[in-house]
Amino acid sequence: MKVGKEILQLVNLRFLAVTIGKALLSSISRLCNLQTLIVQFGRMWFALEMKGAVDMSQLRHTEVRGRSYVRYHGERSGNHYVVLDKLQTLSPIAISEISDRVLETLPNLEKLGIFLDEEVDDIRDLSRLHKLHSLKCISSEYHRGKLLSNLIFPPSIKKLTLWECRIRDDHMNEIGKLPNLKVLKLRYCDFRSSKWEAEDGEFCQLQYLLMEHLNLVSWTADDTHFPRLEHLVIRRCGYLEEIPLAIGDIPTLKVIEVDEYSHSAAASAREIQEAQLDIGNDDLQVRIM
Repeated sequence: MKVGKEILQLVNLRFLAVTIGKALLSSISRLCNLQTLIVQFGRMWFALEMKGAVDMSQLRHTEVRGRSYVRYHGERSGNHYVVLDKLQTLSPIAISEISDRVLETLPNLEKLGIFLDEEVDDIRDLSRLHKLHSLKCISSEYHRGKLLSNLIFPPSIKKLTLWECRIRDDHMNEIGKLPNLKVLKLRYCDFRSSKWEAEDGEFCQLQYLLMEHLNLVSWTADDTHFPRLEHLVIRRCGYLEEIPLAIGDIPTLKVIEVDEYSHSAAASAREIQEAQLDIGNDDLQVRIM
């Protein structure tokens, strides 16, 4: 919904999802009981300055949608920075704002989005966020290269989404070793070598894998690399030569979904289904969309 200044009178409001103009942003902190704030902006990239945190101590979830991101530098109260100990969701925040000081004020984050607003050279260590289970990394088309190289992932992550990121082989090796990762979504990403070779001991807990609009040509893997995979989705991967046939031998695999645009992958998905039917496995569902 679109709102005007009258919304600021609802001081007991706890949930607010709005399309909002810049003029009201500085006044949102008057809603001191707000727990969830979802803001939608337009098509142009816009930075939401997150101010008034001292007055919004009940805030649990902050999310901006559209081509927008959050800037938060931390706020002082006297000689100390305010700790937002109730905040569980912050997405996406500009990577230029992430510092040890800011992370110390967000000890209970469970869901975090990071936007690469500019190239950075120093490492952002997220391992101190012990409760973080969902992470989304978003690069812009102008700053793809360094996002993954400048992050240290916490081992607590269960869901990881990479959007428009440039991926090196060592990045996938690092991600594959995350001990609790169950969901991996690769969307509009650029594999630097155009190939993905899974290695032993990687993705041991992964249950859901989405590959969407990738430049991937070669994917090498077998049933030992994704031993708990249940759901594989491939969309708009027209360069991908095939899905590894051995993927069908993963005992937990229930569904393979492929769109017609990924024509070679769709053909190999049908081959996988036929091979599984030949050995008496009729539980695997293959959906060509």
